[in-house]
Amino acid sequence: MATKTEPNEILQSVAPQLDAMANNLLQQVYGEEGLPWGTPFSELEDVSISI
Repeated sequence: MATKTEPNEILQSVAPQLDAMANNLLQQVYGEEGLPWGTPFSELEDVSISI
């Protein structure tokens, strides 16, 4: 029988993987240096929406 798992427990268990995936994606999109200095947040939003 299935047991009920709290959403917070699920999030905590996958948080390291989500963090690693986000960092990997940032490196692939913006390179090792990351976002160029002065990049408007709206540009980051546009990229995230397109992904």
